[in-house]
Amino acid sequence: MLKNNIEVDVKVKCIEAETTQAKLAEDVGTTHVGIFGIRH
Repeated sequence: MLKNNIEVDVKVKCIEAETTQAKLAEDVGTTHVGIFGIRH
């Protein structure tokens, strides 16, 4: 599923950038749940 591929890609990019999804969410003005909270 495309949704899962995007989620994995973001996790990999965070690891490469030595950051966290929470920090990424803060930087773009949302929450971690806001990034991946919608599942359906």
